[in-house]
Amino acid sequence: MISHQPIVFNEAAVSGSSYLAGVTMKLHTVGVNLLMPLILISALISVEAHGEVEESNSPTWQQLDPAWTGVSDKIVDFVGEDKQKLLANLAYAAVASDLCQDLKLDKIKFQKAFDGGFAEKNQSTMPAAELAAFGQKVSMYFGVYVGLLTADGMLERDSFCDAAYQAVAKNEDVFWLANSASRPTLK
Repeated sequence: MISHQPIVFNEAAVSGSSYLAGVTMKLHTVGVNLLMPLILISALISVEAHGEVEESNSPTWQQLDPAWTGVSDKIVDFVGEDKQKLLANLAYAAVASDLCQDLKLDKIKFQKAFDGGFAEKNQSTMPAAELAAFGQKVSMYFGVYVGLLTADGMLERDSFCDAAYQAVAKNEDVFWLANSASRPTLK
């Protein structure tokens, strides 16, 4: 989704990060603007967004695009574009904190965003079985995004981590602690 611009979990969080923006654009391109929570990441992609993704120099994204597109489309259908972007962003934050040295996940901010982002307004009136099924499906899609991002991050770690470090350095609204590394190093 970019000239190696990582996945951002929301466009504001990835505005300065090319890798994040790329991932976000890629997900948006899923035939639908798909990325960003999770981002990672949007439904109904515009022709412009799709063109930007196609210009990506990331061979990994080119290979993973069918999976990103298929999964992102399903997530948008399930929870909508905004929550799809959030999910992609949360997955990117989790993977980057694992792959990129000194990048620490802000667990409180992460959990708050995850819980708040996927809380349904009518949860209190939802039958327990329906609520459990919803939670399981969100968790499953999160896991799929984590898998795709791990593949990308492992294959192109420098670009993947550089995007995250740039987001931290620019004080973008990300899910890492403010004192995380601002320079690319590998774990």
